[in-house]
Order: sequence, then C-alpha cells, then structure tokens
Amino acid sequence: MQTVHALSALFDQAGCQFSVYDLGRRVCRLEEASFRAVEANQQPYPHPLRQYAHMAVAFWPPGGTPWVWFLKMPLDERGLLNHTAMGDFLQYVSAAMGESLTATPNKAQREKLANNPYTFTPTDDKMAMFHATLTYQLGHPASQYYDYAQHYLNGELGWDNWQGVGLQGLADICVRMQAQNNATRIRKALNNIPTMPLYALLGCLEHCDINAKLAESLREIFTQMCQRQDVDLFLVSALLRAHAGRLQTRHIVDRSRT
Repeated sequence: MQTVHALSALFDQAGCQFSVYDLGRRVCRLEEASFRAVEANQQPYPHPLRQYAHMAVAFWPPGGTPWVWFLKMPLDERGLLNHTAMGDFLQYVSAAMGESLTATPNKAQREKLANNPYTFTPTDDKMAMFHATLTYQLGHPASQYYDYAQHYLNGELGWDNWQGVGLQGLADICVRMQAQNNATRIRKALNNIPTMPLYALLGCLEHCDINAKLAESLREIFTQMCQRQDVDLFLVSALLRAHAGRLQTRHIVDRSRT
C-alpha cells in the first residue's frame, strides 16, 4: 500500500467507493466534495462536536459489501482536521490491512484495526440511524424490524405492546418517511404511544427532515406537555430536538450562522 495522507486518497488508490456521515449532533451525510475539502484543510469540518469530528466512513469495492469505520478525529482551534492524527490512523490501517482494502477483513485484522485511539462506538440511536440511512442510500432493503414497527405505529398490535419494537425498525421508518405513507403513520401514532417508545421515536426524528404536518403535531404535543403540572422535561427536550428537523426552521438557523 503506497503512503497516503487522506482517507479519500486511500479509497481512490484501492478502487473503493465511499460515503462519509457526520455522527456529532445529528446523523447526516457529508458531500464527497466537502469531505475532500476538509481533508485538504480548505474548509473547517462542518459539524464539530467538542473539537472533534465524529464520522462514520463506509467504503466498499464495486459490487461489494460496505465496511464501516467510526472515527473520532481531533480538530484544531479553527475547526480544521488534525493531519497528524489522520496520518497516525492511516498507519494503523496500513499495519492492519496490508496491501488491500478490497478483501473482506478477517477477525485478526478487525481486532488490530480496532485497537487504536481514533475509533469510537456511537450511541444506539445514532448507530441505528446511520445503518438505516446507509442502507437507504445504497438501495438495500430495510432491516427485519421494519414491518413490525410499521404495524405497531398503525396501532394494530396494541399501544402497550411496544417491547418487541426494535429501535432499528423505528430508524428505518424515519429514514423512509417519504415512502409507504410513513410520515402520516408517525404523525397519527404520536398521541397514542407510551413514553418509552415515544422517546425512541423522537430520538430518531431528531436526525430527520420533517414536513410541516409532522412539525405541527410535535408542537401540539409540546404545548400540551408544558401545560401540565408534572412536566416531563426530558420529553419536552426530546420534542424540541425532533422539531429542529423542520426544513424551514433549519433554513432560518443556517442563515443566522452566516
């Protein structure tokens, strides 16, 4: 493997396709051109969190199965990527993988690469949203939990029977909000599902672009919650974070930063 100083150059050399997602505040895909500019220190990392870039990097040879690295890379005071840290990580890659990224790594290679200071384990909700988003991007089917979650949100299983609803199923529904009437399914379920699955659903919506009707439903629940004497502050906070995905709201926030 020739010496390289950027992830994109590594994937180009190996003939791999790749996608990069930010896993800081919100799971979102980074455009390839933007990521290459970040690697070249032509622009700051767009979504820093506590002076780190939290990234999921998926790469695969043509027709192959994606392999994912979850990376936590330090940023300098200007928000630029720390090239020393990136170079250090690429040395770990070279030592673990040898000459090829295209072959499926064996257990020893995976363990060797995992033993470095630049990888991290995302929270369960971000992990679920990332996998849902990546499979949707690649045109792969949703997880085995998708259908069950749809039936639950339809009210067909009984609202108290939420224990079998997987977080991954809720994430798949939220990512596929424009398909199979999922946005309406979510909106109608909001006033019925118990607190625990509601937390999980709102945690997924936090990473999504939501339409006007769903945003209105979230505001109505928020207003009802604030009028109660026993206000659940955690739920109120989750509602606010979910509502932040309203496209118009995000546009206003983005313009306020310029």
